[in-house]
Amino acid sequence: TELRLGMTVDATADLFTATTEGKAKIIVAQSAVRGPITAIDSATQRITAVGIVTQIDQNTILENFPSVTALNPGDRIEVYGLQQAKAGRIQATRATLLKDAAAPDTVEVLGIATNTTSTTSVVNGVTITTTSAQVVLPNGVSLSAPLPPNTVIAANTRVRIVGTLNSAGDIAATQIIAGLSPTRDVGAIVSIDGIVGIMTPPVAGMVQIGEDKIDISGLPAATAATIAPGFRVQIRGRKQDTFIRATEGRAFANTERFVYRVEGVITDFTSTASFKVAGETISALTATFINGATADLTVGKKIRVKGLAGAGVIDATEVTLLP
Repeated sequence: TELRLGMTVDATADLFTATTEGKAKIIVAQSAVRGPITAIDSATQRITAVGIVTQIDQNTILENFPSVTALNPGDRIEVYGLQQAKAGRIQATRATLLKDAAAPDTVEVLGIATNTTSTTSVVNGVTITTTSAQVVLPNGVSLSAPLPPNTVIAANTRVRIVGTLNSAGDIAATQIIAGLSPTRDVGAIVSIDGIVGIMTPPVAGMVQIGEDKIDISGLPAATAATIAPGFRVQIRGRKQDTFIRATEGRAFANTERFVYRVEGVITDFTSTASFKVAGETISALTATFINGATADLTVGKKIRVKGLAGAGVIDATEVTLLP
């Protein structure tokens, strides 16, 4: 019930190949950044929070606000998204304006740790001071500050940083959660939605998506040519020793609209233009009804919705009433 459209997740599942469906064993949902907004660029639809630039686009689901122009510096925001090719930039898939009764001073950042030393690290372009942090290890063991001498965050691994901002925009970490990089068995089927980064050094036939190296040399040449740095792609393949060998892939145009689907019981019904299903605010003003009509939209009615990200709502394109 806590999962929402647009959240970014890592999931491990047993796959039923006959139906292409699976039974999840582990699902981990993690936002990319949480904290106060320091800059807003309405023209480019970009906001900056905790030193990270977030790009809003036509597919970003907005919660508690209708558009970037409704935001103000100092507003606290939580963003789920995909790491862009450049460090410190996120392509937002879901952005929530937080309405904490008493806003906490803490901020949070998720990313790959680089330039690690015994006192600092860089996570998604943000400098982190680690000397006063509690570290939560993958096995659940916690190391409390002050850390043992020469304790270093493993480089090029995914971590979550919780801490406070200083005047320079750096984070003094109070907690570092390690071991968040996904574990994949050799031979496992892997599906990835992400933005192609820049591999350093370049390797022919290979691309980088987040922490994963992807071998696209087996894809059709026309398909492989579209999987280039900066493009959002979906890749399916099998895990090899140190990389994923792609068997399917596609890139998305910057203007492409994604169809969202949600199913559940109607709650918080205000009007046809504003009601909730599974926590999502829905407008059915322009929807096509597969069965039934707008008069059937009442609290307690179970429906299935297909729609597009709108101004703080899901604009339903299709509504199906369910028994």
